[in-house]
Amino acid sequence: MASNKKEGRSFMVNMSADLLLRIAFLVLLMWRTSGKTSKANCHISHDDLTADCSKLRLSSVPEGLPTGLQRLDLSHNLLQEIPAGSFRAYGGLRVLLLASNKIKYFHPKVFIDTPHLQELDVHDNKLSAIPDKALKPLVHLLHLDISRNVYNSFYLGRGMRALTQLRYLEIGSPNSVTLQSQDLLNIAKAPLQELRLNSGGPLRKYSSGALAPFHGLQRFASNISLDSNPIFLFEILNDLANSSVSEMIIESVFQNELQNVSADLFYGLTLCKHLRNLTLINFHMTEPLATNLMKNTYLSSITRCSLNRSTYHDKQALIFKGVPGVKRYSPLQELIIDKIRHISFAHPLIFINFTLFPNINYFKISGTRLNSLACNLMHIRHLKVVDLSENLLIAEGLWWKECNYSTVLPDTIHLILSNNKFSDLNRISKQLHLMPSIYHVDLSYNVIHDFSNCKWPSTLHFLDLSQNDASLSGPICHSPNLYILDMSFTQLTNFDQSLLSRLPSIKELYLQGNKIKMISPELTASSLFNLNLENNSVSVVIKGSFGGLKNISSLKLGYNPYLCTCELYWFRTAFDKKVLAGWPERYRCNYPEDLAGKTLEHFNPHLVQCDTHLLVAVTTLVTGIIGALIMGLGYYFDAIWFIRMGWLWIWAKRRGYKKLDSNGTFRYHAFISYSHYDSAWVNACLLPTLESLEPELRICVHERDFTAGEWIVDNIIQCIEQSSKVIFVLSHNFVNSEWCHYELYFAHHRTMSEREDSLVLLLLEPLPTSSVPHKFCKLRNLLGRKTYLAWPSEDSKRAIFWRNLVALVKADLGSAMMSSA
Repeated sequence: MASNKKEGRSFMVNMSADLLLRIAFLVLLMWRTSGKTSKANCHISHDDLTADCSKLRLSSVPEGLPTGLQRLDLSHNLLQEIPAGSFRAYGGLRVLLLASNKIKYFHPKVFIDTPHLQELDVHDNKLSAIPDKALKPLVHLLHLDISRNVYNSFYLGRGMRALTQLRYLEIGSPNSVTLQSQDLLNIAKAPLQELRLNSGGPLRKYSSGALAPFHGLQRFASNISLDSNPIFLFEILNDLANSSVSEMIIESVFQNELQNVSADLFYGLTLCKHLRNLTLINFHMTEPLATNLMKNTYLSSITRCSLNRSTYHDKQALIFKGVPGVKRYSPLQELIIDKIRHISFAHPLIFINFTLFPNINYFKISGTRLNSLACNLMHIRHLKVVDLSENLLIAEGLWWKECNYSTVLPDTIHLILSNNKFSDLNRISKQLHLMPSIYHVDLSYNVIHDFSNCKWPSTLHFLDLSQNDASLSGPICHSPNLYILDMSFTQLTNFDQSLLSRLPSIKELYLQGNKIKMISPELTASSLFNLNLENNSVSVVIKGSFGGLKNISSLKLGYNPYLCTCELYWFRTAFDKKVLAGWPERYRCNYPEDLAGKTLEHFNPHLVQCDTHLLVAVTTLVTGIIGALIMGLGYYFDAIWFIRMGWLWIWAKRRGYKKLDSNGTFRYHAFISYSHYDSAWVNACLLPTLESLEPELRICVHERDFTAGEWIVDNIIQCIEQSSKVIFVLSHNFVNSEWCHYELYFAHHRTMSEREDSLVLLLLEPLPTSSVPHKFCKLRNLLGRKTYLAWPSEDSKRAIFWRNLVALVKADLGSAMMSSA
């Protein structure tokens, strides 16, 4: 037993060890294959020239991709190193994106296989040094982004000298806090056109002349903080004065309030003779610094100056009246002040002598909590566009009564007042008459509620009133000279001809995002070619809608809750879909449930179902055909005769006829039904024979026993019901007798409800079934299935005939007969 236990334990240990080995092998296999992907995981373009393998958590370069790739995106993965041969299968690469991985190392020979590479992006990785040796084979490289890594120096090694075609370089690291004069010398001979210092961190040391070698440089951008030594800005601008830089973007250069800086930091702007575009972002200013910027911008060749997302710290207003001893006009054409935060006061205090800037045609001061505008600004000539959006302006703050001007912004054609606090449309429309050149006014995102009282200048052709509230407004005032009107998202509920009649020149009308439910079919506007009614409450488009818009070329009716019923038949089947923007994807059913959410292409109504006139016509035609068919069949099968018979039976019953009980007695032994043409045989042979028997049989015949004055049908029914048997004398005369068939019909009805053996068929002459008309189906059936007595032509056989007849008549009589009166 002990031996068996030991063997069992040994077996279990071996099994456990084997299982662990298998698990370890699977884990190793999964680790070895993790990050590897195939063509199916990457998005490959149809021409096999582009592969997007981004955001797949890859840890190695994928295999199995098309060998002719020219663009490979491996960004946002988990790559840590790029070994030699990683791109051996993709020698034709032109663009390689490796940004936002965890790359720490490039093998020095990794790019030998990609000699045609023109763009390489490895920003946001973990490189501790700039891999100049790995980059050396890329002699055709035009674009290199190696910023946002962890290297601690801007130094570019000797291998970078091979990049003789480099046009774009983005470099920098939060750890790179010094920029020496020799750091960038190894690319000094490259035809560099754009340089971006992208570290996002501070610069502790800058050697004058570090940026001086790049004489062909056209664009320069930097987000390096110079708070530690603001003089670095002066030196950087002086170095760039030797270049051809025309555009400069300086971001986050001063992130704290500067104290006791007397140097002319922006003096270098006046030395950059080619500089035209200056953009400052996240710039912390004081009054001296802002004045210095304004002075050097005035003295420079800059034509566009933009100050964005910045802070003004000083308690003093910004005042610039010019430079003493200098008489010149600035070439500045565009001045943008966007999203400025004022620490010391609620709204900006800016006083600039704009007569020194006569060339300004675009002026924007936005997002600054501005609530009033200086009078001198309203007199500036040559201003084509004035953007005062995202402020706190009202009509009284924009047009001061104290200014006493007769003309405002005489050359301005485009006035942007969106996202302010304007509410008085009447006041605005009056003031716009002081602007002789005004063409386009944007009043979107204000607090306007009354649209009924205004009068626009004749020069105004484009009016934007979107994102206001017209739900409580009366009739909307417009100008007969408007070409473009935007009233989207204004809570409008109606759209009819009254609106278009006040817009005789309208070309484009935007009404999306409202609460319009119905569209009048009587709309007329000969000049309108663009109409937007998306995102409303339109559920049905009535037949003939938009027929008066003869020149419409773009009609947007998408994103409405369409009822996919017959009311939408015309729009679905007959309307010209070529003018519908976004068809069919934006057009979906809201009802019924089986079509909800599906595009209108799935709604296929039938013409007969939806056209009322056609439906009535088809219904009438089908009803007529069915009626004619029924009448034809009724005529063929003598339905009228059967209906008449049934009606006679019911009518007779309702007139008070009383049927005998099933246990009652009969008045007659037999009722004889015959044609009056056969009455001679009945009176001479049949009747005497039956009535001469002992005991005597009581026989009923119509010529003798019908009650005078009673209706014939009543007599027939009464006699049949009061007779134990009914004898039918069948002949061709019987077949041709209408009353005989009545009697047969009623007697047969009795056999079905009471007694099966009450009928006695006596065939006076040969009567084949085929000779009986089809309408007498009962007689045909009786002849076919019931035994009958045939009147023999030989006298010798007649005795047998009479015995059989008497036996049939006397059968089952019993005590059923009434006693003689």
